[in-house]
Amino acid sequence: MISIRDLAPAIEKLQDAAMLGEGWADALESIARAGGARGVVLMHNRNRKLVAAVTNNEIKDAVGQYLSGGAPKNSRQLRVSHDVGSGFRIDQDDYSSEEIARDPYYQEFLRPIGFGWHANARISMENSDEIAIGFKRDLKLGPYEDADRQALNLLLPHIRFSARVAQYVFEAETRGLVRGLLGRGNPLLEFDGWGRVRREHGTFDMSGPLQIAAGRARTADPAEQRNFDELVLRAANARQLPGAILIHDRTGSRFVFQVLPVRGRARDVFHATTAVGLLISQPKRHAVNFNRDLAIELFSLSAREAEVVGLICQGRSLREISGTLGVVPDTVRYHLKSIFEKTGTHRQVDLVALFAGLASALTTLVR
Repeated sequence: MISIRDLAPAIEKLQDAAMLGEGWADALESIARAGGARGVVLMHNRNRKLVAAVTNNEIKDAVGQYLSGGAPKNSRQLRVSHDVGSGFRIDQDDYSSEEIARDPYYQEFLRPIGFGWHANARISMENSDEIAIGFKRDLKLGPYEDADRQALNLLLPHIRFSARVAQYVFEAETRGLVRGLLGRGNPLLEFDGWGRVRREHGTFDMSGPLQIAAGRARTADPAEQRNFDELVLRAANARQLPGAILIHDRTGSRFVFQVLPVRGRARDVFHATTAVGLLISQPKRHAVNFNRDLAIELFSLSAREAEVVGLICQGRSLREISGTLGVVPDTVRYHLKSIFEKTGTHRQVDLVALFAGLASALTTLVR
C-alpha cells in the first residue's frame, strides 16, 4: 500500500530538483519510495519510442540496457494510450493476465531483474513528443491496485507542475548563456541531446563553413562532418564534454566552432537545449594567450603536450621548443603528431588558429 504520509517530502524534493536543474536521481528515489516502487522513470518518448530518460539509481542500468537495444520491444508503448488530462494507468487496464504471461518485455526482460508491475501517467504531449512517468514495482509486491492508483493520482499534479518548472528554468538558463555569447557578434546554434539544431542565432549562409538544413548543421567541407558531429554529441549528450574544432568554408578560410554543454541531467527529457555552439570567424594567426588547463580539459592533452602547444602559440620553432624542453626535435614531432590527432588539426598554423579562437571565446564568457 502506498504511503500518503511519504508523498509530501517526495514532492518537495522533486520540486527542488526542477528549480535547481539537478538532484533528479535523489528526487526520483524519494518518489519511488513514496509510490511503492523500486524504479521510477521520467521518459521522453517520440513517436511512441523511448529516446531519453531520467531514473532513480535502482533502475538506471536496466533503462540504459533498454535504450541501447538490449531488451525486447516494450509492448506498452504501442498498447497503452491515454491523454494528459487522465491519471495513472496500471497493468490491468491494458493487459489480461494471459497477455502478460506471454509478453517478452515482461517475461524476458522485467521479471528476470525483479521488476514486474507498472503504473504510468502522461505528463505532457507536444506533437509526437511525450513526457511520461512510469513506476515499476518489485515483482514480489504484486500488481498496483485501484487504491494505489488513487494515491498516485494525488502526486500527479505536482509532477506535472515540476515538469513545467523544469522546462522554464532550463530555458531561462539557456537564454542567459546565449545572450552572453551573442555579445561577441558571432553566430550561435542551440543543440538538443541528439545533436539536432533547436534554434539558430545569426547568419549561417551557403557561403559559410556551416549550413543548417532539416534541423542539422552541415559543414561546407564534407570531410569535416564526422569530427563536427562527434564534437557536438560529446557536449550535447550525457558526457557533457566541451570542445572545439577547426572548420573551413568553401574558399578555405578557417573558423573555430566551440561547443559548450548546458548542464542538467533532465534537460533532454524536457526538450531543452543541451549544448550551444559558437562560430568564431577568421581566428588570428599570431601568438595568442594560451590557457594550459583549458587545453588539457578540452582535448585530453598530456601535460607535456600542453606545454608544446603553449610554446607553439608563442611562435617558437620546433628546434627552439626542443631546446626549451631539453629533448631532441624528433620527440617534439612525436608530441605534435599526438596533438594534431587530439585537436583535429593538421598544421601548426591551424593549431594556433584554434587556440586563438578559444582564447577569444573564453574572454567573452568571463566578462
